[in-house]
Amino acid sequence: MNTLQKSIVAAATVITLGGSYYYVTNSTFRDKTHTFLGVKEKESSKPIYNACFVIFDPSGSTSSTYSVPKIDTTYVKQLVEKIRENGDGDIWVTFIDQESFNNPILYFKVTGQPVKLEAPVRQPGESRIAFNNRDEEYKKWIKGSEEDAEKAQQLFQSQLYI
Repeated sequence: MNTLQKSIVAAATVITLGGSYYYVTNSTFRDKTHTFLGVKEKESSKPIYNACFVIFDPSGSTSSTYSVPKIDTTYVKQLVEKIRENGDGDIWVTFIDQESFNNPILYFKVTGQPVKLEAPVRQPGESRIAFNNRDEEYKKWIKGSEEDAEKAQQLFQSQLYI
C-alpha cells in the first residue's frame, strides 16, 4: 500500500467510527437515518385490561328513540371477543327489574389470547451456531405452545357458551 491508499483507509476508518459513535449517541440522527433508509421499528402493543359492567334494563327500552337498546347474548359475546382482541378483562352482567336487589350477577373472566412468538432472526454479528441453537429452542417451544394454546382456546369457548 502506498501513502495515498493508507491515507484513504485511515480517513474512511475515522469517518466510519465517528459516524457510528454519532449514530449511537444521538437519537435525532438515528431517527432521521431510519427514516431515510426506510427502517420501521416494530410497534409493540401491550395488552389492555378491560372491566365491563353490562346492565340489562328491559323497562321501556323499545318505547323511545333514545332509550337503551335491547341487549342480548350475541352482544355480550361480541363484547367478550372485543375485549379478548385487545387484552384481557372481566365482565359483570346483571339486569334491572322491580326488585333488583336480589338479582344475580354473572361474572366472566376474559382471558387474553395466547401470545405468538415471532421466529428468531439472525442478529448482525451472531454466529451461525448460536442462531441455530436459538432457532431449535424456538421450534421446540412453539410445538408445545401450539397444543397449550389450542387447549386454552377450547376451554375459553366452553366457558363462553355455558
